[in-house]
Amino acid sequence: VLELKGGRRRSLTSPGAGEKDLDPCWSPDGTRLAYLRSGPKTAQLRVVGLQGSDDRALSLDKLSPQGLSWAPNSQIAFTASDGLYTVGPNGKNLQRLVAAPKGVTLSHPQWGTSLNK
Repeated sequence: VLELKGGRRRSLTSPGAGEKDLDPCWSPDGTRLAYLRSGPKTAQLRVVGLQGSDDRALSLDKLSPQGLSWAPNSQIAFTASDGLYTVGPNGKNLQRLVAAPKGVTLSHPQWGTSLNK
């Protein structure tokens, strides 16, 4: 993170040996960062606070999450090999929204805005 005052850079995450932190995505209220931690065997969906506090992995029932996006209601959307999911930032309420059709790979969900006024 780059601080606006003074331009100091600081890291919010601390990956271990052989791990990389990828696909950072800010929560709608700007207080948390969701990201993927990629390791030798699998990827984890993690959430960390703005100050680097409370960094935790969300339990996703052996899913290997890929691209992610915060929803306006603070759910986190992500893809896995078998579909599109949402989960709360506390790791609760895991739901598969869409099953991936055979031979189709879903990636990087995005939330749209209504164009109706």
